[in-house]
Amino acid sequence: MSFLLAMSFFLQIHSPVVDPGDAEQPMCETEPFEKPGWKLLYEHDQNGGRIQGELEHLLRAIDEGLTIKVAVSQGRFRQMIACDVVTVSESGDLVVCQKTNLIGLNGFIGAKFGLNAAIKRKLMVVDSQGGVHTQLWFVDADKVPQSETQRQRILWFAHVE
Repeated sequence: MSFLLAMSFFLQIHSPVVDPGDAEQPMCETEPFEKPGWKLLYEHDQNGGRIQGELEHLLRAIDEGLTIKVAVSQGRFRQMIACDVVTVSESGDLVVCQKTNLIGLNGFIGAKFGLNAAIKRKLMVVDSQGGVHTQLWFVDADKVPQSETQRQRILWFAHVE
């Protein structure tokens, strides 16, 4: 993997650092995520309370088969995640985004990526009621899987081009 390709991969995954000491700073602003072709459809707080947009717009985009992404906070980073699977409850009041990926990078070592000795698979499930559920499974069988559930503000986008 060339350095430029690796950098573009890294920059697509991570956005600017959020100062965790700034309690008044929102989880993320929409401006860094509103890129050509992507439209913010719905935003809610950590309890699922509507901030802007309409859940109906998100449901319509899902019905139309548009690609959906969510913006969530991951540690000190803000991240926009493409949903592998989007599910809507029968009543239509709950939307769930699921993303599964393989993590093997541990950051930079000089001008190269360092490989993480503990390669893992990560499952993230985000829902429209503010839940972010993360499960990590390690390739090394001696390591115990880790899971975390938290509530946070989430922004839902659709690719509209």
